Amino acid sequence: MLDSVLGPESTRGRALVVAIVVVLLASTVAVGAAALVPGQSDGDPAAGAVQESPDAYPETVNLSAANATLRGGAANDTAGWSVASAGDVNGDGVDDLIVGAPRNGSAGPNTGAAYIVYGPANESSVNLSQADVVLRGADNNDLAGWSVSTAGDVNDDGYADVVVGAPYNDSTAVNAGAAYVVYGDESMPATMNLSEADAVLTGAEANAFAGYDVSALERTNTSDDADDNANANASAVLVGAPGVDTDDGNDTGAAYVVDGESVADGDVNLSDATATFVGERAGSNAGWSVAPAGDVNDDGVAEVLVGAPLYNASAADGDDDEDERRTFAGAAYVANGSSEGTVSLADATATFVGESEGDRAGYAVSAAGDVNDDGYADVVVGAPYNDSQNRTNAGAAYVVYGDDDLDGESSLADADVRLAGAEAFDRAGWSVADTGDDGVTCDGVADVLVGAPLNDSTGTNAGAAYLVAGDESLPSEANLSAASTTFVGAGAGDYAGYAVGSGDFDGDGFADVVVGAPLNDSLNRTDAGAAYVAISGCEAVEPTDTPTATDTPTETPTATETATATETVTPTETATPTVTATATPTATGTADETATPTATPTEAPPGAETPTDAPNDTETPPGTDTPDETEAPDDTETPTEAPPGTDTPDDGEAPDDTETPTPTATPTQTPEPAEETIGFLAFCFDSDQTERRVIIFSDIAENDAGEPVAAEYDEGGSGPAPVSVVHQAGGALYEVSGSPGEIEAGEGSEVTGARSASEPCAAGQTDLRFTAGELDDGAAKAFPDNADVDTPTPTATPDDSGAGNAPAGDATALETMSRSPLFPVPFFAMMGLSMVVLASNKLRTDE
Repeated sequence: MLDSVLGPESTRGRALVVAIVVVLLASTVAVGAAALVPGQSDGDPAAGAVQESPDAYPETVNLSAANATLRGGAANDTAGWSVASAGDVNGDGVDDLIVGAPRNGSAGPNTGAAYIVYGPANESSVNLSQADVVLRGADNNDLAGWSVSTAGDVNDDGYADVVVGAPYNDSTAVNAGAAYVVYGDESMPATMNLSEADAVLTGAEANAFAGYDVSALERTNTSDDADDNANANASAVLVGAPGVDTDDGNDTGAAYVVDGESVADGDVNLSDATATFVGERAGSNAGWSVAPAGDVNDDGVAEVLVGAPLYNASAADGDDDEDERRTFAGAAYVANGSSEGTVSLADATATFVGESEGDRAGYAVSAAGDVNDDGYADVVVGAPYNDSQNRTNAGAAYVVYGDDDLDGESSLADADVRLAGAEAFDRAGWSVADTGDDGVTCDGVADVLVGAPLNDSTGTNAGAAYLVAGDESLPSEANLSAASTTFVGAGAGDYAGYAVGSGDFDGDGFADVVVGAPLNDSLNRTDAGAAYVAISGCEAVEPTDTPTATDTPTETPTATETATATETVTPTETATPTVTATATPTATGTADETATPTATPTEAPPGAETPTDAPNDTETPPGTDTPDETEAPDDTETPTEAPPGTDTPDDGEAPDDTETPTPTATPTQTPEPAEETIGFLAFCFDSDQTERRVIIFSDIAENDAGEPVAAEYDEGGSGPAPVSVVHQAGGALYEVSGSPGEIEAGEGSEVTGARSASEPCAAGQTDLRFTAGELDDGAAKAFPDNADVDTPTPTATPDDSGAGNAPAGDATALETMSRSPLFPVPFFAMMGLSMVVLASNKLRTDE
């Protein structure tokens, strides 16, 4: 039978052979196709497009997995000490980000810096030394970047502006402080010393610490009895100065409003501010935190929020006897933002006082948006030393709903919502922020952010930030452990949540979250710090025929996101910001022994040894002479002399028994320089060049973090070589004449003058640019068309370590094929065909 089937004359035999061959080929193709299915590897399911969750964020987000990580440029920079949306400073339609690093030493010891990173925030990791704009402190020990914020469009040119606080600046007097306003523009310089800022607002007296907190305010220059035709809105700058002395005593504190017209004058002494809100009592440290509040009482006028965390509240029975006061209960004031001249906060529209002694309410304040969706703007007040639910220093944040009857003094014990810290010593409420009118949880209702930098969820003092979703029926008591989303620190000692903020950093129409972690050891650099951007997962919905009103009645302030600039320095009068997590007022031991009046701010994160002259018993690190309770970073010898006059309470910020260890030894004054990396490379050609020149990169040297530090390239084409090569490194621009074929970060002469990162080449020249992300072996572009070129990178002849043209180790497809369940089919088909052929030959031979 086999002979009849397989014989040379057999039609069935030929058909069978053909069928076997077809099976063989088909099975081979099937195996190959299965091996090449995109996303299929090592048994993992295909990585096809995944439907995004309708929720903005999962319940827990580890910040190590944030969408973008902005890392401090050098050890001890403390980047992330303050964070905020900058608004759209370059006019591209996307919110930009500003990050403060008060211990940065790029312009001198502890001069500080603030970094502007343009949106969209779509790079997974950015070294802040390569930020789009680097603003460097004007003088040693200024601690510029202690606070940062948008300033709104204070010069009315269509671009958002920024303001940077430097509370230890000595321009007018020792530690008088300053706030610098820098105007936005489509071509901002890559680097600017703040001495060249568009406006400098300087403290009026020694130890005022002006710039301790900064924010923006949209002033509504009308009131109920004003002429409707006179209505005018104008951006203004808010500056806190908690060390200001008044006739009532030392460290009463003040908050200043400087309108756009005054800012335009350039240099403004805050004694000439448009409005000055002075503290109610000596030692209150009013101005420790400042923020726009929105129109909380629906009177058509935007209000201002001023925090005074060392305010001593009157006894419950109203007895104002000094001995009967609740020490450091703290207070937050709501005042008319359109006021002019000097106004005592005793006459504020509303005053919210801490519910218990030592709470330090007002340590952080912010607008909250319309959290309960009732048409009124709400506010949030942080009290990081509150013993929520009998847990020492768990901290709390209070939400107070706006209302047209809002008036007089009330206790935060009666606040509409109390958000209690999850665990003892978390210091929840150290920072607070709003999330814009529509929030970040995809429901169009404003949400609230609360920072707890000493939370231990992922490690001791790793820190956390909580997103609490707004709702028309929020519970009056809630534990932050039940927040909608918890952003947990990436590692122990990071102090994530030291600062929090929001903005639409990817330009999709939904607000996103930013969290500062100033003691993160980025790239193994101690306390370099980091800021993390977590992009909201909300999806755009096609507009309906009847678009809903987009302007929810929430606060009018333009810079709500910046409201969070208040990194909420801890009023540790212990000025010794020993960054110890308890970083709070040096009162750290018991007030008895430290009766030192240093009420001056010391909010350094526990462990962030800020300069201060802390009281004897406050174990501040040696060598820091800064104001007692200032929060300034560690060993900066800068500030000293905290404003005298306020006894430190027994329960000082860092209770003896707090388990929060005081962090690291105080960093040396001169931060360890960071290895410079290449931010971009620009080849400058004559603009009228018509013949094509091709640039091909052959070798890119990278550091351990995968950032380019040197690049070699080849050239081709008939056109002339570039006139020069410019690159960005460490926030500065460097130029090499001609075309050397190799560039190292920081090599060449520094570019000065009008040229910037957006226009790095000289007049009459056009740049052919490669960003850091484009610098790769084989990357190629051509001038004048500036197009990507498909020219392969010259490579060495393959050695024997690979098969054919595939380099060794690049057998992914073969390896995948061998793992396929269909892989044996072609093998057995071939074996079957061979056996049939052999059998046929044998039968013919036998015949």
